[in-house]
Amino acid sequence: MSIAPWVPYHHRQTRMPTLAEALNHGWQLQQQRRLAEAEQVYRRVLAAAPRSADAWCYLGMALHDQRRFGEAEQAYRQALSLKPQFPIAYNNLGNTLSAAGRFDEAEAACRTAIEQQPTYARAFSNLGAVLLKQRRADEAVEQIRWAVELNPNDPLSRKNLGAALVESNRPTEALPWLEQAAAALGTAEAHKDWATALLRLGRLDEAIERYQAALRIDANYAEAHYALSLIRLLRGDLADGWRQYEWRWRRDGFAKPLTDRPEWDGSPLAGRTLLLVAEQGLGDTLQFVRYATRFKQQGARVLLWGPRVLMPLLESCPGL
Repeated sequence: MSIAPWVPYHHRQTRMPTLAEALNHGWQLQQQRRLAEAEQVYRRVLAAAPRSADAWCYLGMALHDQRRFGEAEQAYRQALSLKPQFPIAYNNLGNTLSAAGRFDEAEAACRTAIEQQPTYARAFSNLGAVLLKQRRADEAVEQIRWAVELNPNDPLSRKNLGAALVESNRPTEALPWLEQAAAALGTAEAHKDWATALLRLGRLDEAIERYQAALRIDANYAEAHYALSLIRLLRGDLADGWRQYEWRWRRDGFAKPLTDRPEWDGSPLAGRTLLLVAEQGLGDTLQFVRYATRFKQQGARVLLWGPRVLMPLLESCPGL
């Protein structure tokens, strides 16, 4: 099997690399966030060795990191069709299904990984993360504690445990885990989780520092922008707070409604129709619908798209 064309030139001068060496080269590229290059390495390996379950698994990881979750799922399932006893592939499949919002399937995949390898610490940690997304915080804490016991030095498990403890209303207990994880991982998400614990404890200035640290690592991290917007609104900084609140649309699982309609750009409304969209809870809808009057005063015909249960009440609202 010739795999020389996509490995460093000095390897080609001596001997043909093994499959493992080629995959390791792709993994090194992936660790450097050179994801498209890593993907190409894996695809070339698969062109030479299409029945390599390991290569399909590596390809799945590269696709996942590019947020191409459907393709990543297909790659993992191909790996598992070739090698059914493959706990790493099941664990990774669980991550991808979770990222795609398919939490029941993600939970099943993580549990299969644990069944196949009962000492697989990362699978326990990832199972806990999936349970946390299902708002099963106490169960998540239990699973992630197993992960920490099996591998006390894994910073990702420490981060997941801290996040689960926060959601289980134990932010004080969570703080040391999250601080250690942020120092070890240095990721935007780790700093965000630490900030969330501080926020739950009412330590707003410290929380702001951690959210800002997250943004220094990743300036486009929507979760940190969103959290900072809420703090600014809480403190009465309405102009900056509402401006930063626009980042909510970039959060996972927070899709923009009615994307086929053009957004109002602030231009004159006289003679035009403005559709107000109730994107959040009933209380927010009742709180903000009063601004319909202002738009009507500017000459707009104002419509509301919102919860059916509120329609009998809102039909008589001034401005609509």
